[in-house]
This record gives sequence, C-alpha cells and structure tokens, in this order.
Amino acid sequence: MSLAKETHIFDIDNWRGKPLPDIIVDASSGIIEASAASFLDRVNPTVVKLSGFARFSDEKSQDPAIIASTQIHTWAQNNNSKGIEIWLPSKKPTENEILEAVKSFSDFNPGKLMIWFSPRNNSTYKEGTRIGIYQVIYVNNEKYLFFRTLCNYDYCSECAKSAAGLLVFSSLKEDPVIFTDPEILRATPLPLEATSGSLSEFLSHHLHFPLDFWKALAQGRDISEKIKINNSVARVFTPGVFDRINQAQTFYDQQKIGLTLQIELQEQTQRTLKGGVCGILYSSTEISNPLFKFFGIKSSENGRRKHCGKCGKYGYFTEGETCPYDITS
Repeated sequence: MSLAKETHIFDIDNWRGKPLPDIIVDASSGIIEASAASFLDRVNPTVVKLSGFARFSDEKSQDPAIIASTQIHTWAQNNNSKGIEIWLPSKKPTENEILEAVKSFSDFNPGKLMIWFSPRNNSTYKEGTRIGIYQVIYVNNEKYLFFRTLCNYDYCSECAKSAAGLLVFSSLKEDPVIFTDPEILRATPLPLEATSGSLSEFLSHHLHFPLDFWKALAQGRDISEKIKINNSVARVFTPGVFDRINQAQTFYDQQKIGLTLQIELQEQTQRTLKGGVCGILYSSTEISNPLFKFFGIKSSENGRRKHCGKCGKYGYFTEGETCPYDITS
C-alpha cells in the first residue's frame, strides 16, 4: 500500500482478541487525544474498573509508563476513602452509563487524587504532554478509577515545575530536582491530599491551562463530549468490522483496515487527527522506514507477547520478532 502523504493509522493489532466495548473505548481515546483541536476538546475522561486496570500493572517492568500505572493501581487499591458513589441498574454498566452519572460530580474534589505527568519529547512522546488526574469512585459498591487525561505541549521543565509545586500536598518525599529527568517524572505519579476548594479550583493553581478551560471542565463539558464520541465510534464498529480486525493476520492486512477505520472515524466524529497516541495510532511516515518490516510482523497465535521496552508503544512481539522502532536490533 502506497501512501502519498503522512496519514495517521489505527494500530489494530492491539485490538485483536479484545472485547468490542474495550476497542470502542480505545478508539475513542485515540480520536480525542490525537485531534487537531483545542485543549478542552482533547480532554479524555475515562472510567475503568479497578480490577481491569490491573492489566496495566507489572511490578517487574522497567518501562516508566508501566511503573507509573503500577503505582496508580496500588494507590487505588489502598485508597478506601468514599468519594463519588454511584448506583446504576445495570450489573455491568458501560463507560457511557457511568460517565453520564459522573457528570453530576464533574467538579467534585474527593480529597485524594493522583496526578501523573508524561512529558513530551522528540521521539516516543513527540505528539504532546499528557497529564492524568486520577480519583477512586464506587459504582454499585465496586471500585473504579475515574481519570481525565489532559493534553498540552508543556516541555519537561514546565511539567517539573508543576510537579514540584504539587509536592507540598503529597506524602511523597522527593527532591524536586529529580523531576527534571523526563523518564523519572514519567515513572513518578504524585499521590495528593487536595484539602480545599473544588477540583478545578485546586488544579487551576498548579497546571497550565486557561481559565475558561477549567470552567468548562467544572461543567462537565469534557464528559459530555466523550459520551458523544463513544456513540459515534460505536456506529463504526459493526460485527463485520469486529470480525475483520480479528481475522487480519499480516501487518499489511492490519494496515488496510486501520487506514479505513481512521477515515470512517474522522467522518463520524467530525475530528481531524493530528498526532499519534501510543498504542493506538502510528504515522504512515514510520512505514516508509525500512526498519518497519512490512510483511514480517504477524500477530501472535498464543497471545504471549513482550513489551519491547524501547518504543513506548504497547506493541508486543513473539520470540524471533523484533520491534520495528528498535534501531539497535
């Protein structure tokens, strides 16, 4: 497949074998975070059952993002304070059902928060900085993580300054100088005690976003937009598309489906993609790199794949395969 200009393509290999609701959530997140849009329109509110979030946890991993996810999971497990409590008729409520209920508490300050900075760089995270705002909520008496991913273009030095300011509210006792190293900062989410003010009031003093951004967040506009995006994405993922994703074996087949989905999802959501999101999207310019073994990468039959530890993607490779981003291979 020849692509005349740079195109952002969905990496469907990560979706093979996943339940359809999980694929829809992944695709929605990719659309939101990679949009050519305002800061507000790139806020990605997400709810995940804590037991499900455990799949992002790995005590043995050396990857900064996985280290951070492991710490967030542990923090949430140990956080027994009752903040937002929701009761829904569904035994297995969807993300949209939970978000619709959470919208009434969009500016609620639970007191205990965790904030994760993932600074931009010139390689894996070149599409921008992400800041995760995590809190524990209860849905039908079960623990969930409700978090908002904020996207901007702060460099590590600006993130480090914000993190240093938040240390005052944290039980974490670190020398703020360490945060000038982007990978240390990426691996060090901050547990916080936000003791006063609403959520937006507290955050606005420490994170670099305009005042109208925080006002809109307090009103739950980001949550309403996520619900709308989820509905639009769900219309694209028909049973036929779901089957094609699971049947695609070669990278070439996956690329064709990923490109088709990218076009259809942009049309459905009325959004234009600007940059990649780790584990969800990649750029067609990467495919032109001879290191990207076009026909050599096939999906694993047994599902046991390893994180390459270099590219930052949730790309997993079977024995004998190499990561196309790893120029040392």
